[in-house]
Amino acid sequence: MSKDAGGMPADFSEPAGVTTGPAVRIMISDPLGKKGCGCVYLFRQDGTLDQSAGKQYVKYDFKLLSGDYKTTYKTGGGPNEEDSTVTTPYYSCHFSDRWIRDEIHVMKGNSSGVDIPDRHKELFKPGVPTRTEDTFCEGAATGFPAEGCFTANISGPVRAIRSYMGANSGFITQREHIFYEDREDINTYLKFLNIKRLLSFGKCICRQGFIRGAAAAFFLLIADFLADAKAYALLRSLFFRSFNIFFF
Repeated sequence: MSKDAGGMPADFSEPAGVTTGPAVRIMISDPLGKKGCGCVYLFRQDGTLDQSAGKQYVKYDFKLLSGDYKTTYKTGGGPNEEDSTVTTPYYSCHFSDRWIRDEIHVMKGNSSGVDIPDRHKELFKPGVPTRTEDTFCEGAATGFPAEGCFTANISGPVRAIRSYMGANSGFITQREHIFYEDREDINTYLKFLNIKRLLSFGKCICRQGFIRGAAAAFFLLIADFLADAKAYALLRSLFFRSFNIFFF
């Protein structure tokens, strides 16, 4: 994280687990910041270095209730129930299935930590509930195919990645969550039939961190991509900096 950059030390010793030789110094500055420059040092490691430096900003615990993912996950149709959590000092969230996020708690500032939304929901357009986060996951129970799988479940010291595929007939439609300490980026790759509108609503986490104020900040995105792509691009640039949608 950039906040870990420090000043240039007068002297230092090499950390354990690196090979001998000079380090590479990188100077970091923010043109909008007023704190001057920071620096970090890069070393070549020998395979034993703890690259987290003893810190972990995000903890992602993927927990599939059926057991081992490779042997029990129903890729041909759900449901595939989970008890998965993402936790940082600033927020936490819970997933109960591939597309179902049913808890978001904010712990930043004076927030009470209350669970904010009931769901992170998906619709094609208002008043048309034939496709939802439930149909994406449940398969035969809702009358639609629900093939799906995970492409990444990674918990690192700086960020965590949760990425999955499968949304009814959009077998290779993909959503990717990238969790940082005080921010989440969501990328959605739509790879199936022409969709004129998309409606997705849930907690908004922007580059500046959580929106301040009452513990109820939501984003609502309704865009007619065929009719007004420029309006969508403007809307996203102003408000939805961490919510990206890609059409193929």
